[in-house]
Amino acid sequence: MNIETTLPPTAVPGTPSINIARHRRFFYKWISPLRIQDLPYDRERAEIDFKIASRFVRADKPADPSKQVLLDDINRTLADDLLKESDGIYRFILATFRRAIVNNVIILSILSSLTLVIVAVVNMTLSASVDFYSFFWLSDYLPAAGRILDFDIILTKDSVNRAVFGCVSTIVGLLVLWFFYHGSYSLCQSSNGHNISDFILEYLATLRDQFRQAHINALQTLSVEMDADEMRRDAGLWVSNLQWMALRALFIESYTVRYFRQVRRESSFYVLVVPMLFAGVLISISYIFGVQYFNFLDANADLYQQNTFYPLFLVLVIICFQHLRQSMAFIWRAIESRPWVRFRELNFQDAITEIMNAYVTQLDRWRSLMKDRSH
Repeated sequence: MNIETTLPPTAVPGTPSINIARHRRFFYKWISPLRIQDLPYDRERAEIDFKIASRFVRADKPADPSKQVLLDDINRTLADDLLKESDGIYRFILATFRRAIVNNVIILSILSSLTLVIVAVVNMTLSASVDFYSFFWLSDYLPAAGRILDFDIILTKDSVNRAVFGCVSTIVGLLVLWFFYHGSYSLCQSSNGHNISDFILEYLATLRDQFRQAHINALQTLSVEMDADEMRRDAGLWVSNLQWMALRALFIESYTVRYFRQVRRESSFYVLVVPMLFAGVLISISYIFGVQYFNFLDANADLYQQNTFYPLFLVLVIICFQHLRQSMAFIWRAIESRPWVRFRELNFQDAITEIMNAYVTQLDRWRSLMKDRSH
């Protein structure tokens, strides 16, 4: 396990750091951000957020983007501009998770495809090389001929050796697939799923607490006796930060949804492309170098001389397909099991309404005092 303390490249003063623990299990990796080294949301941090919010609302946004730029790229750029200062650590951790998750999917696709290719090649080239028939004295137990499903079956030495080899090789391939998937991949991806879910949940919960603190401070500013200029500055600070927190929560939620869509797209791409690439390379090598084992145009090729290999290899392919199809299921189950704080849960409109009511109440009180003094 390797632990490192990380700050995003665009971090500003007051940005909390975070420890990232990197783990490995055989070929796969998972990461676990440790608890955020957060600070209390005091006036100093509020001033920093106020400056960031001011820069963001005054920033120039592209009004006429290039026609060659995708809409997702435009939205991602706008979100990056919003989050790079205030939530750079969030973007950085999610990007780190994405690399780990997608790399695990790539490795699983490579190992699964390689296993299928090795099983196929071994059966085509070596299925008759091991004399199971003589080694296990099968001639003493197997009849020379028989009928299966109304077909005459002649049990020759070669056919028995190929049948046993096909069974043994596919069982070994099945065990290898099980080890690659259940023995290590599922554990690592489950850990990644739970850890990224916990990180998002904790991060957005912290943002919700800061929103509530800004709301409380804004109400206290209007209810505490202080100098008019000081009250104006504090009210502007906390009300602006209240809106800024709500805007961050909305953009982070949108950014997170697009993030998981991107992870799904990338993972689906590699799950499809890697097996096709392996199959294409195998066929191309056989064609270019004239390898007759996989020559499907030759009726005498070893491709057509197998027996138990065909149904068992089909089962192997189906199991491999199921593993690849479910390669991201661990992530989605972890995400869905612990829903994070949503923008709607901030009750932004109610918070603004409560502040305005407090402002009107305070203004009415001042008017009443002025009237009393005038009389």
